Amino acid sequence: MGSMSRGILAGVAVVLVSAATAVITTMSLRPGSSGGTATANVARKIFPAGPAEEMLWPTDRAWVFSVRLDGAGPKSGLRAAVRTADLGANEGYAYEKVARGAPEQAGGLREWQTAPDSAIVSIQVFGAGEGPAGGDRDRERLIVRLKAGDMAVTSEIAIEGAVTGYGGNGYAEWVNGEIHLMNVFAKSGEVVTRYDVLLSE
Repeated sequence: MGSMSRGILAGVAVVLVSAATAVITTMSLRPGSSGGTATANVARKIFPAGPAEEMLWPTDRAWVFSVRLDGAGPKSGLRAAVRTADLGANEGYAYEKVARGAPEQAGGLREWQTAPDSAIVSIQVFGAGEGPAGGDRDRERLIVRLKAGDMAVTSEIAIEGAVTGYGGNGYAEWVNGEIHLMNVFAKSGEVVTRYDVLLSE
């Protein structure tokens, strides 16, 4: 990949977040009249938006979610985290949460007195030698950027092996102060590791 392509790819996450912020202002972010949280409205994948954009995989390998923070969401603060677990021999690549207690890497906790209505989460996989500076340049990296209100934080995680696929959580909702968005799968030798991207209080 040429230097110009790498430069374009490195800016994709920031561009996507800016575009997503514009999109989210047109969406209804309030709970239904029953006071509950409609599952379909809690976390929305706003990029890729459909099958045509999904076909960008593995060239762009980027996803953007809008996540409601009102209703059952966190009241005091928020962080983006990635939990890891190895797949069993009989497990496929379908989405599955990784439970608390599993190995975890996370960005810093961001606290607030009044929670914003929504957050934007951009997730991107960069190949070796691509993307922002830092980390092991011989390994692929998972970059998660969280923007909520006037704060933003970016976490970069080195991936074990080569990324082989991903799984989305079609029923994402807040449960016990957490919302799980998607898995990224990577294979190193005979071991496949599941990276679970989530938000938590």
